Amino acid sequence: MPREPDMIDLDESLSPWREARPWVSPFPEWGEAAAYGAATAVARRGGLTLKWEPGDEEWILLAGEKAYEGMCSLFFPLFLAVPDLVPVIATAAPLTAVVPITDFGTEDLRCSPDLLRATLLRYGWNDDFDPEAFCAHDLFVESI
Repeated sequence: MPREPDMIDLDESLSPWREARPWVSPFPEWGEAAAYGAATAVARRGGLTLKWEPGDEEWILLAGEKAYEGMCSLFFPLFLAVPDLVPVIATAAPLTAVVPITDFGTEDLRCSPDLLRATLLRYGWNDDFDPEAFCAHDLFVESI
């Protein structure tokens, strides 16, 4: 029987931003331009491609040849990234927070619902989204 994955708790990473209101730009130095610059620097250093639709998406995806390897928030200086990309981000975008994830499809992320509503998913989520077990892809889709 397959072992259940260890859960990655986002509460600690997101709690400093609980009172922030991203739609009012809580970080004057962070926004679309800064996020795009950081994601571009990481993509260049990591040999990745950026995937982003300005105006529609709150995350910039970093794509490898076979899979997504990371994503950068437009509202918070935050990356979610596979382990191999974490040191690249630390070098290319050192002033950002990084949450290491297993991959984009493993439902091993969790976060307190009130914290998700206060930060990354301020408009809520669909009934099939579970704050106690979701993946990076789910987070990306729910934020659109």
